[in-house]
Amino acid sequence: MALLGLIASLVLASPSAACACKCVPFTLATGVQNPVIFSGTVTTSRLSGNRVVVTLAVDRVYKGKPGRTARVTTATESAACGFSFAKDRRYLVFATEQDGLLATTSCAGTRRIKPGPGLVPAGAAFGDPFREQELLAALGPAASGTERPETPAKPTSSTERPAEMATTSPVAASSGTGTTPAVVGGAALLLALGLLLVLRLRRNRSE
Repeated sequence: MALLGLIASLVLASPSAACACKCVPFTLATGVQNPVIFSGTVTTSRLSGNRVVVTLAVDRVYKGKPGRTARVTTATESAACGFSFAKDRRYLVFATEQDGLLATTSCAGTRRIKPGPGLVPAGAAFGDPFREQELLAALGPAASGTERPETPAKPTSSTERPAEMATTSPVAASSGTGTTPAVVGGAALLLALGLLLVLRLRRNRSE
């Protein structure tokens, strides 16, 4: 009787064992084959049948175009290679495109990372940890760069203009079409001195 119970338990356990998720060892060379790679923080999570859909605020894009807000789906069960996301946690996501959404698995290389710059693992990660420079080197020309919003250019005030713009040269000032009061006054003075000189010369001749 005990033998029959043991056999029955093995038969019942065999389907779940057959359905267990089996991953090949992750390497960057295989990870960068995914069409979308980015880092971001989970903001929301919801169930959709046997899938979980999480929304992440993207802070760095390495490949593809996930947008500033990415929706990623994964299986709910770890036996189906589902990845466990947690709200307010930051992740490096390796994803494929599936039915208009991004999809990832526990075998894809997706991992939790620490907040802030870089790709420092937070806890156990699938596969060996790697640095951001190594990921970029593996991506090569396929690297997308950052998708953070650019800082708008600061308007240049009058006090911050270059010296050649703020200072008017004497040549430029004197080349205008109008005659300045200083020029008029100087010409009148020269004319008066000239007249006085002519009158003095005439007086000397008459004497």
